[in-house]
Amino acid sequence: MIKQSVSRKRLIWQILFLCLPTAVLTFFMLKASSEYFPIFGRYRHLVQAMYFAGGITASCFFYSYRFRFMPSFAILLLLFWMANSALDNLAFGEFDSFFLAIDFIIFQVLFISGWICGRGFSQWRYFPAMISAMMLGSGIVVTALTGKTSFVELVQIFAPMLIYSFYIIYMGELLSNINESQHRAWLRPIKGLFVYCILMVSLLFIAFTVFKPDFKALEAKWGGGQSAEDNERSMMEMLPDSTLRLKEKMSLTDRIDRNNSDQADLPLFVTYLDNFITGSEVIPNPLYFVRCYLTKFDDVAETFETDSLTPYNDLFSPDPTEIPLYFTAIDTSVIANGMSTMYRKTVDAEIYKIHSSPNEYTAPSTAFYCQPIAVKPELRDQFKSAYRAKMWVSELNSAYFVYNNVRNDYSVQRFQELRFDILRSVKDFSELDSVFYDYYTQFPPSESYNIVRHVADSIVSASEASLPIDKLLAVRAFFMSHRDGAPRFKYSNMVTTAIPKGQRLLNFLLHEGKGNCAYFAGSTLFLLRACGIPSRVALGYSLVNRSSNNKGWYWVYSKQGHAWVQAFFPGYGWLDFDTTIGDTEREEAPGPDGTPPLDPQKAWLAATGKISAIDTLAKTAQFYMDKMVYHDLEYKLEEAFRLTLDLSLAKLYADSLVVGLSWLKAGDKGLALSFTEPKNSTVIINPQDVQMILVNLPKPIPVDEFRLDTRRKEDEQKSSSET
Repeated sequence: MIKQSVSRKRLIWQILFLCLPTAVLTFFMLKASSEYFPIFGRYRHLVQAMYFAGGITASCFFYSYRFRFMPSFAILLLLFWMANSALDNLAFGEFDSFFLAIDFIIFQVLFISGWICGRGFSQWRYFPAMISAMMLGSGIVVTALTGKTSFVELVQIFAPMLIYSFYIIYMGELLSNINESQHRAWLRPIKGLFVYCILMVSLLFIAFTVFKPDFKALEAKWGGGQSAEDNERSMMEMLPDSTLRLKEKMSLTDRIDRNNSDQADLPLFVTYLDNFITGSEVIPNPLYFVRCYLTKFDDVAETFETDSLTPYNDLFSPDPTEIPLYFTAIDTSVIANGMSTMYRKTVDAEIYKIHSSPNEYTAPSTAFYCQPIAVKPELRDQFKSAYRAKMWVSELNSAYFVYNNVRNDYSVQRFQELRFDILRSVKDFSELDSVFYDYYTQFPPSESYNIVRHVADSIVSASEASLPIDKLLAVRAFFMSHRDGAPRFKYSNMVTTAIPKGQRLLNFLLHEGKGNCAYFAGSTLFLLRACGIPSRVALGYSLVNRSSNNKGWYWVYSKQGHAWVQAFFPGYGWLDFDTTIGDTEREEAPGPDGTPPLDPQKAWLAATGKISAIDTLAKTAQFYMDKMVYHDLEYKLEEAFRLTLDLSLAKLYADSLVVGLSWLKAGDKGLALSFTEPKNSTVIINPQDVQMILVNLPKPIPVDEFRLDTRRKEDEQKSSSET
């Protein structure tokens, strides 16, 4: 009978206090590695850790007897070789065989690694020091390969390893020095573990208490906060009032800082988009929301920028804060400049701002209408401002059916094919205005971009495409293609900054294939322009339908800031063309979306004008109205009309502050809002008869809110003081 070289008591100690912690750390290592090595699988960390745990436990038990390592290890390898041969002879489907073989290889590697570790813990006194060094080295490799750079991510990887390294050396030495014959020797490892935990907790508490400012500085530098460099590189910019807005330029190093969860998870706005799949009243059809168009490329700074001299400018970009509530700003010239008549319809939207800048106007293209609306008082802590928008929208556009969709979904493919067939009616761009065509097909003069032309030529030649839409589809196929069995392009929010100038795009297109939406949009723009297709970069937000209850409502977070390309087709106008691959974060909400403002506040009367007199006892004001919105129809009066305002139940606002009646003075300008129309109010049949409306207005007008125009008042005071 083979005798044990290690007692059962010591064997149990080794398994509980050495092997089990090592298996737990292996679990964390496998979880971190699976994000970079898809071969490990995303949800098999526990099973794979059990492979390792089985190997280390079996080895400890096996080598507690007097077995030699080399012969036994050779037998183990022989058994695995025989198992592999048997597996090859079994009949499975092609894919089942592949995945089974991969899983068995992972099992072998982890089991053998555990077997070696078990041998080390069982027989080698200094093995704990060796394994701690190996684990720290593995952590460095995993960090380098996965591109973890934020302070939080580094702590998540290295904190368990450092705790384990100190622990395994401490516990290994403790177990080596225990005399099993002593009274209650079995308590010593437990006491040692307890002492180690108390010591480690105390050290961590002291470290985070004493060095808290230093940790905050590191957090800001490495991604836990918004450093100056990160803010410069981000597509979003933080304003002095702590709101966010998209920049009106985009660099090849721009990114949404998704390592900074405080910014990436911020809800920007919630919107109701009255756009549904044609023929359906229940299937929402989300659209991209445009902030601006980037048509100018700075070759030196490698930035895409807006251009004030853009020909046929179809961007409507008012400041909603400059428009009185319920009044409208309309610019129908953008519809004419969009040069699109076919497959177009008018779509309405309501946008409620949360953390988005109140000055920013965003809506699907081509927007031509903005009407600021009031938010109910009980919702103003959540929604800071709101406006309505109207757009001249292409029925061929849909965020559901982006061009790079790779799902095996017949309805998506069918929708795309119908769209492609329609656009094949465009043969060329010969009838376009030459100024327009030359502007939207211009190319950087730098020699380095000539290679992009060669790439575009090879893409078109390989596909034998002749029509514009088929060239565009060839570009789509290029971004979806594979190289050496793996996807040619992958989404990555970590961008390289060391590559200078135009080499960034070339490196992305020809070699690395990893980049953010700026890389995909920029390279797509140049490929399409090299093919002679007018194109531009659009900067805005991608909408995702996540709600099953409130159809047509969308919550938009800062991580949904996005860049994509629009291509122009004569008669059909600008159409969205998104080639960004695999950016799944934009589709995920950081938590359950909230409840939208389902019942918007409507004013039957909104009037701007000037106060001529205040009666504080009667709580009334004499008001000379110059413009009004009456039941959603706007009227500009030829001469001011005198009204008596009943302010007894009104809330008075100076900016966002609620003020008393004493704030109002004769000469103040402001906006009077009435939400509840008196029951005895006369209904005007002909809304075009302004005089009839004015004569039949209630006397006095019951006002729910009066908003003092503080900006105009400050401007007048400043002007008078300068005079």
